[in-house]
Amino acid sequence: GIFAASINAMAATYELGEQDPELAAAKSQLSGVQHSRFLHITESAEDVVMQNRMQRRLGQITGTCFQRCVGMDASNAMFATTYDVDQHCGTEYHQRFRRFIAQAQEGNVVI
Repeated sequence: GIFAASINAMAATYELGEQDPELAAAKSQLSGVQHSRFLHITESAEDVVMQNRMQRRLGQITGTCFQRCVGMDASNAMFATTYDVDQHCGTEYHQRFRRFIAQAQEGNVVI
C-alpha cells in the first residue's frame, strides 16, 4: 500500500544495525547498551561522521526517507537544551530527559 516504502525503509534501519553494527549502532554512556545510532546522543565528532555515513548508506539502500532523522536530531537538541534550561532555571528536565533516552535506548525504539 501507500505506506509500504516508509515501513520498509524504517525496517532497513534495524536491519543495517544488525548487518553493520559498527556503522549503524552505538554504545551509550547513558544506558550502557548497544542501540541504533538513531537513538545515540552525540558524544564526539566521530559520532557525527558515523551518523552521516549511516544516513548516506541507508539512502543508498532505501532510496527514500527512513523516518528516523528528525527523532535523532531532536533528541540531540533536547539533550543540550534541557541542560541549558536546568542551569539557568534550576529545574530537573535534563535528568528526566536522560532517563527517557536511556529507556528508549534499552528498548531500541523509534523516536
